Amino acid sequence: MFAEDMSVFFNVNEHADEATRLMPDGSVQKAAVIFDRPDALFVGDMVQAANVEILYPLGSLDGLDHGDRLTINAQSWKVTSLPERTDDGRMMRAQLKEVNA
Repeated sequence: MFAEDMSVFFNVNEHADEATRLMPDGSVQKAAVIFDRPDALFVGDMVQAANVEILYPLGSLDGLDHGDRLTINAQSWKVTSLPERTDDGRMMRAQLKEVNA
Protein backbone atom coordinates (compact mmCIF):
# COMPACT_ATOMS: atom_id res chain seq x y z
CA MET A 1 0.00 0.00 0.00
CA PHE A 2 1.26 3.49 -0.80
CA ALA A 3 0.43 6.89 0.65
CA GLU A 4 -1.40 9.24 -1.68
CA ASP A 5 -0.53 12.91 -1.77
CA MET A 6 -3.92 14.58 -1.23
CA SER A 7 -2.40 18.08 -1.25
CA VAL A 8 -2.85 18.14 -5.03
CA PHE A 9 -6.64 18.08 -4.57
CA PHE A 10 -6.71 20.43 -1.59
CA ASN A 11 -4.70 23.23 -3.20
CA VAL A 12 -6.69 26.51 -3.08
CA ASN A 13 -4.73 27.88 -6.04
CA GLU A 14 -5.76 24.96 -8.23
CA HIS A 15 -8.85 23.01 -7.24
CA ALA A 16 -10.04 23.60 -3.68
CA ASP A 17 -11.85 26.44 -1.92
CA GLU A 18 -10.85 27.99 1.39
CA ALA A 19 -13.26 27.57 4.30
CA THR A 20 -12.96 29.91 7.27
CA ARG A 21 -14.40 29.26 10.73
CA LEU A 22 -14.47 31.71 13.64
CA MET A 23 -13.50 29.79 16.76
CA PRO A 24 -15.04 30.43 20.23
CA ASP A 25 -11.77 31.97 21.46
CA GLY A 26 -11.85 34.53 18.61
CA SER A 27 -9.19 32.87 16.51
CA VAL A 28 -9.81 31.94 12.88
CA GLN A 29 -9.40 28.44 11.50
CA LYS A 30 -8.84 28.07 7.74
CA ALA A 31 -8.83 24.90 5.69
CA ALA A 32 -8.84 23.89 2.04
CA VAL A 33 -12.06 22.06 1.14
CA ILE A 34 -13.67 20.55 -1.91
CA PHE A 35 -16.96 22.43 -2.11
CA ASP A 36 -19.73 20.46 -3.82
CA ARG A 37 -22.78 22.54 -4.71
CA PRO A 38 -24.77 20.62 -7.34
CA ASP A 39 -27.60 22.18 -9.30
CA ALA A 40 -31.22 21.60 -8.30
CA LEU A 41 -32.85 18.46 -9.66
CA PHE A 42 -36.15 18.56 -11.51
CA VAL A 43 -38.33 15.48 -10.99
CA GLY A 44 -41.59 15.84 -12.89
CA ASP A 45 -43.02 19.16 -11.77
CA MET A 46 -41.15 19.18 -8.45
CA VAL A 47 -37.79 20.75 -7.69
CA GLN A 48 -35.52 18.86 -5.30
CA ALA A 49 -32.53 20.71 -3.93
CA ALA A 50 -29.35 18.69 -3.99
CA ASN A 51 -27.19 18.32 -0.89
CA VAL A 52 -24.44 20.89 -0.53
CA GLU A 53 -21.37 19.42 1.14
CA ILE A 54 -17.69 19.85 1.74
CA LEU A 55 -14.98 17.25 1.71
CA TYR A 56 -11.83 17.98 3.72
CA PRO A 57 -8.73 16.15 4.97
CA LEU A 58 -9.02 14.52 8.38
CA GLY A 59 -7.66 16.91 11.02
CA SER A 60 -7.94 20.11 8.98
CA LEU A 61 -11.21 21.26 10.58
CA ASP A 62 -10.84 19.56 13.97
CA GLY A 63 -13.95 19.78 16.09
CA LEU A 64 -16.28 20.87 13.27
CA ASP A 65 -19.77 20.12 14.53
CA HIS A 66 -23.46 20.35 13.66
CA GLY A 67 -24.51 24.01 13.80
CA ASP A 68 -21.04 25.46 13.21
CA ARG A 69 -20.75 28.22 10.62
CA LEU A 70 -18.22 28.48 7.81
CA THR A 71 -17.49 31.11 5.19
CA ILE A 72 -16.74 29.75 1.73
CA ASN A 73 -16.44 32.00 -1.34
CA ALA A 74 -17.77 34.99 0.65
CA GLN A 75 -20.98 33.10 1.55
CA SER A 76 -22.03 31.93 5.00
CA TRP A 77 -22.86 28.27 5.52
CA LYS A 78 -24.13 26.27 8.49
CA VAL A 79 -23.16 22.63 9.10
CA THR A 80 -26.42 20.62 9.10
CA SER A 81 -25.09 17.18 9.98
CA LEU A 82 -22.38 15.65 12.08
CA PRO A 83 -19.26 15.43 9.92
CA GLU A 84 -18.46 11.84 9.00
CA ARG A 85 -15.41 10.03 7.72
CA THR A 86 -15.30 8.84 4.14
CA ASP A 87 -14.88 5.15 3.38
CA ASP A 88 -11.08 5.27 3.46
CA GLY A 89 -11.07 7.26 6.73
CA ARG A 90 -8.63 9.89 5.44
CA MET A 91 -11.19 12.57 4.68
CA MET A 92 -14.31 14.01 6.25
CA ARG A 93 -17.63 15.03 4.73
CA ALA A 94 -20.11 17.58 6.11
CA GLN A 95 -23.51 18.70 4.81
CA LEU A 96 -24.14 22.46 4.58
CA LYS A 97 -27.00 24.89 4.29
CA GLU A 98 -26.63 28.48 3.11
CA VAL A 99 -27.19 31.11 5.79
CA ASN A 100 -28.82 34.31 4.57
CA ALA A 101 -27.60 37.39 6.39
